[in-house]
Amino acid sequence: VRVDLRNHGLSPHSDVMSTEAMAHDLIQLLDDLNLEEALFLGHSLGGRAAMAAALLFPSRVKALIASDIAPVQYTEDDHADPG
Repeated sequence: VRVDLRNHGLSPHSDVMSTEAMAHDLIQLLDDLNLEEALFLGHSLGGRAAMAAALLFPSRVKALIASDIAPVQYTEDDHADPG
């Protein structure tokens, strides 16, 4: 299943845009699909949401691949143009 996170693509839009809320969205999707657990593959923000789901709901995440993201808090300086 390919997922658009909240406020992305065709997914519902919300004023709440936290990693924890997106993790709950992923688990709600598992519930809607009647899946006890799943393998998660996330890129960038999707990786952060998948990591949050694994931390908050470890029994629901069988395996996790997070690409192009680190499990750290980013600041504006991290995204500044070095040139």
